[in-house]
Amino acid sequence: MFLNTIALSQEHPSKLLLKLKVEKSDTAKVWIYQDLGTYYLGSNLDSSLYYIKSGLTLARKVNYPYAELVMIGKLATINTYDGNLSLAKHYAEESLKGLIKINNKQGVASGYDVLGTVESKMGNYPEAIADLLKSVAIYKKLNNNVGVVQSTIKLAEICSGAGELEKSLGYYKKAQRLSDKKPSEYETIRILQGFGILYVSMGKTQQALTYFLKGVQKSNKPAFASLHVPMLIHTGNAYYKLGYKDKALTYYQQSLSESRIYKLPASESRALLNLASDYSDKKEFKQALERLQKSLSIAIFIHDKNLISESCEAMIAVFNEQGNYKDAFLISEKRYNLNKDAFSIDRKKEMEMMQSVYEKDKANAHVKTLQFVNSKRTLQRNTGIGVAIFVILILASVYITLYNVRKLNKKLKASNLVKDKLFSIIGHDLRGPVGNIVQMLTLFENGGMDQAELKGIVGVLKKHTEASLSTLDSLLDWGRIQIQGVSVKQTSFEVDSIVKKNLNIFQAPSSAKLIQIVNHIPAGIQICADPDHFDFVLRNLISNAIKFTYAGGVIELKAQVWDIYIRFSVCDNGKGMNEQDAQNLFSSFALKAEGTNGELGTGIGLMLCKEFILANDGLIWVESGQDKGAEFFFTFKR
Repeated sequence: MFLNTIALSQEHPSKLLLKLKVEKSDTAKVWIYQDLGTYYLGSNLDSSLYYIKSGLTLARKVNYPYAELVMIGKLATINTYDGNLSLAKHYAEESLKGLIKINNKQGVASGYDVLGTVESKMGNYPEAIADLLKSVAIYKKLNNNVGVVQSTIKLAEICSGAGELEKSLGYYKKAQRLSDKKPSEYETIRILQGFGILYVSMGKTQQALTYFLKGVQKSNKPAFASLHVPMLIHTGNAYYKLGYKDKALTYYQQSLSESRIYKLPASESRALLNLASDYSDKKEFKQALERLQKSLSIAIFIHDKNLISESCEAMIAVFNEQGNYKDAFLISEKRYNLNKDAFSIDRKKEMEMMQSVYEKDKANAHVKTLQFVNSKRTLQRNTGIGVAIFVILILASVYITLYNVRKLNKKLKASNLVKDKLFSIIGHDLRGPVGNIVQMLTLFENGGMDQAELKGIVGVLKKHTEASLSTLDSLLDWGRIQIQGVSVKQTSFEVDSIVKKNLNIFQAPSSAKLIQIVNHIPAGIQICADPDHFDFVLRNLISNAIKFTYAGGVIELKAQVWDIYIRFSVCDNGKGMNEQDAQNLFSSFALKAEGTNGELGTGIGLMLCKEFILANDGLIWVESGQDKGAEFFFTFKR
């Protein structure tokens, strides 16, 4: 039950991946991997496992014991989510043992918390409570009020799971008193949810509904989406239990909508289950089965065994009520196979764990043998220390010299690549249109053309001239930045006038391709930035969207509050790009592609967009797929 209350990382993966790309410190990268793994805990366990293992590998590589033990603890949490409890317990115990050894009190408290969580899921309630009480005691000594509150909430959840409802109520009240001293919105919401779930268990649904409604109100922020969506589902369940089915349906539909917006697949599956139950009550079996099939597909994708089982059971119940016993049997057989596959995977993971433990013990024994042998050679080795130090100093000097030379060579190669690309642009993207202009002017000079031919050539001439001018402007801006750096004149201003100006600028080219530009940016949005930089970025992204959108397409401009930023986006339904191109899009001269009507570009504009946004302390990234359109996001401070 308590797993839904674990605080997930709220920072968007694209932003974290950008940090990972630019971060130079390996120790800092370890924690970025942790944040990425934590973000995906509630939605994609495979991704979560990938990033945590990457962080673990890097922590071991840079010899960072504390981070290594934290990552092992995260592996315990992932396996608890996945239902692999024996493996989860192994990781939790290994992490706690190491944290005690290095005497990291904060880590030890967290380690007991994780182990208590696993013990609780295994049904070992006395052991779980003992672990959580140790966690609380350590947090108290450290004056960590948030840690005390979090562990106290888990004590309440464990007691509730063990059927000790009054004791659970006492812990929730204690957590509430502690939280009131130093209020934390996140913990307050968790406590409200806990009270609600507990009162439902006690048969006091009306009282539970009061807490759920308060929780819905307080959690109605993007940062608390992982709590808000389950709170909507609990509220719907309470209304349903009290007989207010219409109100329940409203909350179920809202929970489905928001779970999709915030990409919370477990909550989406749960919302679909509840909606299916409502349709089943109304004898609308077709609609019920459609939602149950979607719920099952999501549950299989995220490997949630409980949701798989519940979805199958609900489908069997609907088929039985229809008298369709054949399909009911087929679903029952499918559930059996899914559970069997899950069992096989769990056994495989346990065998892998046993193998890793064996390999670790074998390695430790080998180390002890080597230590015994090395102790005999210590005296011999000491006699050569003086010579070895001298040789090492010489080698170090040579290495440093070679390292600096290689570093300079890399910079020189990068500079040559930029130079070659620059000459390529001048030689092809600039020389080509200029050469065409000369040829057309020669045709003018020779004469012999009628009015229609002259008009057509003038149009082409204008197109090539505009392309050459745009390329020259971009090259001059890029060159100036390389020499002088970005000049920033920040001021606070409303973006309305700049947005309207650019809509007017692109009205003609978008109409020519029958493309509709829809502005969703609310009036009165204010940012702190250089107005010229904002204007350039918006203009460049709209121009690119028109270039890569097919005739009859739609381009949308959006903006929303994003922590201390305003996050803008330009979204189109055009040709999009593959994942590799999206990752390299903002690198130097990384991507050069033709538009849907053969329009040409150099990629300099996006490089300048990145330079201007970074100079204004913002971020820029893209989400896209081949033939699925693209959405460019960029942020400026409020």
